[in-house]
Amino acid sequence: MPPGAAVLKKLAMRCLAVLMALLSLFLFACAGQKNVVRPGKGVYHPVKKGETLSQIALAYEVSQRKLADVNNIRRPDHLEAGSAVFVPDAVRVLDVDKVLQAKAAVDKAEKGPAKKGREKKPSAAAGVKERKQAELSREDTPKPGVDHRKGGAVKPDKEKNRDASPTAAPPPPLPGTSVSMTPGKGSFAWPVRGRVTSRFGRQPNGMVFNHIRITTRDHAQIVAAASGTVIFSAPLRDFGETVIIKHDDDFATVYTHLGSRSVRADSRIKKGEIVGQTGKSDKKGEGYMNFEIRRHNKALDPLLFLP
Repeated sequence: MPPGAAVLKKLAMRCLAVLMALLSLFLFACAGQKNVVRPGKGVYHPVKKGETLSQIALAYEVSQRKLADVNNIRRPDHLEAGSAVFVPDAVRVLDVDKVLQAKAAVDKAEKGPAKKGREKKPSAAAGVKERKQAELSREDTPKPGVDHRKGGAVKPDKEKNRDASPTAAPPPPLPGTSVSMTPGKGSFAWPVRGRVTSRFGRQPNGMVFNHIRITTRDHAQIVAAASGTVIFSAPLRDFGETVIIKHDDDFATVYTHLGSRSVRADSRIKKGEIVGQTGKSDKKGEGYMNFEIRRHNKALDPLLFLP
């Protein structure tokens, strides 16, 4: 065999070996891809020390059982710090501790005024005393159609009776209610003047908003939509600078993504007082904020209450 033919044969054998090796790697990679389980839409929540599965489920508003099933967790009360829990349908990672603190602040504020405004129930003795007084007053009250000066009956005067007929007085308002806070248009004032760029409810991309987004100029002043007590004033992860005000009738207003805050928690505030300024938008010179109205901690469409 000529020397050149031997060299060509060696090169061909080497090329064949390289091709076989590449083919085996490709087949191995394809086989491995079949065993990869790709999760659906959602986020991976990094578990912090002390966090439980129930707290994570409450913060993301999903069922604990669903999280346990998706992540194959057999002991929900034992989560290792540093591990990851997949949360289906979530769009961003939340700070569980801060979200639960905000929820607790709203719940506490809604329950507090109800206890303070609760009237003291009358005792049994007081009820008996009131009934006796009512009976005595009925006995002393002159009866219609009787002339008590002469001791005899008189003929009723139709004209006088018609003019003196008692009219039913309107019932007094229930304790704790406020006429100004009756649900409806104009119950709350606009926190800032601008244009609504995101409405309440389900969005075209499938997300659900509990707020409306108001876009206006940068550093615009934000005012309280109604008088009340500031129950939360601090930054929240994913919500920015946040202010929550508790109002009458178990209403609460939430102001998020502020550029700055100018009120403190536990302070009383009047309708129209400044609570902060708008944050910066992506466009130069433009600002925005998110605004919520809640009752019994349930989000309502703010446009139903704004003038």
